[in-house]
Amino acid sequence: MSGDSEGLMVAASRQFSLDGFMYYTVGNGPNEPTHVGQLRLSFAGEAPTMQQAHGVGPIDVMFSCVKQHALARNLLPDGLQLTDYVLHANMGENGSKSPAMIRVRLQYNGHQADGEATGRDILVASINALVVATNNLLNPSKAPAVSNI
Repeated sequence: MSGDSEGLMVAASRQFSLDGFMYYTVGNGPNEPTHVGQLRLSFAGEAPTMQQAHGVGPIDVMFSCVKQHALARNLLPDGLQLTDYVLHANMGENGSKSPAMIRVRLQYNGHQADGEATGRDILVASINALVVATNNLLNPSKAPAVSNI
């Protein structure tokens, strides 16, 4: 193999991919509900692993799960931050469901990376955008330039 294709294989091997998730809320009587999520990701072709988190809402929970996946593999030691989250959705004509576009920006240790995903389910698109941004942080040479969100 040439050096270029070996480099591509190394970069591709440092990728997370979504394998599944579960999100739910638990009522606490008159108090705020507890938001809980489980996120199953595979990394570098290994068997998927699951992380669980709780937080103030679905995006916070899923970001915490992504962060835990990175910590568990010692890829991005503590300090990963979600600095921007943008949702753009069009309802289409007569309320028809159209894809939502999610853009996120993650920051780690002075570096930042964007992730973008579209889909009809806002939570799935958000998770995919978080995964893309994490992969872009892990593989900065393959990431597109940071945009103005």
